[in-house]
Amino acid sequence: MRRCDQGERVAVSQAKLVERSGRVAVVLGVPMEECPACAERYMAWDVAEGLDALLDAMLVGDIEIAVRHFQVTTAAGKARSSPTDRIGDALNGPTEAR
Repeated sequence: MRRCDQGERVAVSQAKLVERSGRVAVVLGVPMEECPACAERYMAWDVAEGLDALLDAMLVGDIEIAVRHFQVTTAAGKARSSPTDRIGDALNGPTEAR
């Protein structure tokens, strides 16, 4: 873990909400680090770029409110579900089974 000026950052998964031109996009399970002392959050560059692309795609259509889960890509280039997706799968069963 890296350290900010006030404490050691901890890995967290948070929702990000953006509103543009009357449209709202919510992305759940975005991985980031948070300082427990000041609550400032930090995102890795690749996560920020992926989140930006996802939000742009979500806000292009005619949908007023869009909600999606953030997909974490492994080093091998394969997408794996976020912790939030795994919780949903445990409660509702895998997406393919629905």
